[in-house]
Amino acid sequence: MTTTQIRGSFYISKGKVMDTAGFLPDLSARPLYEVIRVIDRRFLFLQEHLDRLLHSLSATRPHSSTPIQPDDLAKILRESLCKLLSHNDLESGNIRLCMQAEDPSHSISAYFIPHRYPTAEMYRHGVKLKCFSYRRPQPGIKKWDGDFRARVDRFIREKEIYEALLLDKDEQISEGSRSNIFFIDADDCLHTPPTAQVLPGITRMHLLALCRVHGIEVKETDIARPEIGGFRAAFICGTSPKVLPIRRIDQQAFDPKHPLLLQLIDYFNTLIHQNLSSC
Repeated sequence: MTTTQIRGSFYISKGKVMDTAGFLPDLSARPLYEVIRVIDRRFLFLQEHLDRLLHSLSATRPHSSTPIQPDDLAKILRESLCKLLSHNDLESGNIRLCMQAEDPSHSISAYFIPHRYPTAEMYRHGVKLKCFSYRRPQPGIKKWDGDFRARVDRFIREKEIYEALLLDKDEQISEGSRSNIFFIDADDCLHTPPTAQVLPGITRMHLLALCRVHGIEVKETDIARPEIGGFRAAFICGTSPKVLPIRRIDQQAFDPKHPLLLQLIDYFNTLIHQNLSSC
């Protein structure tokens, strides 16, 4: 049985408020899920997370009809999150929102989970990554994979790194285990693996939009492991790390203080405060 730790005094299961005492959520049925960040008791990019969860549902069951309309399901999901927040005295953190594709409206659960946000030192000096051989079988669907999560978490602990960078059998880089990745070349152009090959992260989506607004060139292209030495800087992005500089991937060093990278961090931090929503 795949279980996970939780935070808070209460969780939500099928619309009911439940006491967390002695409770460990069972993820062995491999639910569809989202991890949503809470900042000062407000949800970050909530609508985008709900949209992606509904996309995962439709992609999992492309030829099946559900007895509930997407807008109605989104309303139930939002209500579950608001109920969770109102019953827990937590100002900030991460929430896992889950449902089963076979019966989405009657299988919704939501609970606070432990998080590991980067320290100020990590943002200043960057973090270390190492390559890990794995490619998501369905990268566009966010579905729990307990075996992968256990193996990659063990790898991260043993190697004493912040994140694992996923590498396929052809040495093509795709993404981090919980993040997306970007590289910066000598001409201040960003490079990132194609959207179709990765889990399309919410932070990644907003970064691409910021680049369009500010006239920053982005190339979505295959990136092979031997090619990364040609880049000046690199960073990961995601719900917990936001935009986080990389200091080293395996033995390859990068500049964590690259001017464009620092600019992107500022752009994204400003965007955060414009995209917090209350119940």
